[in-house]
Amino acid sequence: MKKIVALSTPQGRGAIAVLRFSGEGVKEKLKKYFSPFPTQPNQIKAGTIKLGGILDSAMLVYFDAPKSYTGEEMAELHIHGSPMLIKNALEIFLNDDFVMAQNGEFTQRAFLNGKTDLARSEGLIDLIDAESQSALKAASDLAQNKLGKKIRDIQNELTEISAILEATLDYPEEDLEGNELPKLDTKFKNILTQLELLLNTAQDGKTAKYGINIALVGEVNVGKSSLLNALAGFDRVIVSALEGTTRDTVTESISYRGLRFNLTDTAGLRETDNEIEKIGISRAKKALDDADLVVYVTDKPIFPTEFKEIKKPKLLVFNKIDKGSQFEKADVNISAKEGINIEQLKEIIYEKFNGEGILSADILLTSSRHVSCVKKAFDAASLAYKNLYNQTMDIIAHSVNEAWLYLGQITGDTDTQTVINEIFSKFCLGK
Repeated sequence: MKKIVALSTPQGRGAIAVLRFSGEGVKEKLKKYFSPFPTQPNQIKAGTIKLGGILDSAMLVYFDAPKSYTGEEMAELHIHGSPMLIKNALEIFLNDDFVMAQNGEFTQRAFLNGKTDLARSEGLIDLIDAESQSALKAASDLAQNKLGKKIRDIQNELTEISAILEATLDYPEEDLEGNELPKLDTKFKNILTQLELLLNTAQDGKTAKYGINIALVGEVNVGKSSLLNALAGFDRVIVSALEGTTRDTVTESISYRGLRFNLTDTAGLRETDNEIEKIGISRAKKALDDADLVVYVTDKPIFPTEFKEIKKPKLLVFNKIDKGSQFEKADVNISAKEGINIEQLKEIIYEKFNGEGILSADILLTSSRHVSCVKKAFDAASLAYKNLYNQTMDIIAHSVNEAWLYLGQITGDTDTQTVINEIFSKFCLGK
């Protein structure tokens, strides 16, 4: 494979920039530019880099194949973070038999060289992109290959079932089918239980990775904007006593005990002839449709008819208790203006979405691709189990093989090049 190079640190001016290299012959090439060259792998060496007519103090470390991240000969060059110096360096290397790495190409080479699997690689993507403690924890677990190991354990159990099925097909005179059915029954039940437990983590996995989309809805002037400001801890939205001040959706994300709350303030729900307000109300309804949780805000001690019609997870919040009244049927009584019971509302949301369980979970399905693969494997294994007592062993074996292949798409054991390319394209350059 060609020798590749990329800037692994962010673009722009900085103290240090790291150029990353991989491919056969990297070490010999870099000896032309860096001295004194390290005498052994895996130890960083201070020296001087000569880039055309420019000399710079630098550090270099190299890694021999196959004991490197990619499984190939690799090196990392640390230079000063001048954008012009970085540009010059890349131009020199690209003119000397290196090619610019594509997004995710280092990790893709690691996968192709057997240094990692797809599930672990996707965990690295999530680790880089994590914006909350829960997303970081879930990504770290995935990057440590907890899911990959679990999937392979299930695949091994499916392989054992396949072996039994093949034996009954190859030696029909031995009447293995009757003797092995109870064992197969137990194995199928165990596999289906494990797959179902994984599928049951999908909602928590989505929450961990993306946070909770929370729409603040209600009539005009009930304090939705004041509530968003109170939850965010600063004045994110303009607050006014005038009706219709909020005419568009306004979104702000906060972190609470490791979970991300994606808050959307919406225009007050009411009939209006104002065209701009109509657009705002239409966007408010879309925010409601897209929400994981609807927080309906009211300042009247009357159970809102609109609240009853909401079909998704919801909370009824009674605002303005600083004026002396409360509403016992509300999930929580607050004063957004005075900040009363705001932490209580956050805690209610946290508990409603299983915050403790998410942050303590060992494995979560955070990828829609993984969920789809496990669901297809579950369906195939379910069909095999359903047919265990009323179909021939070759039909059952076909369904078992399908289940194994669907799970293999998670680890990359059976995946197509198209899917592999799509996954690694999500990486940043230099990774």
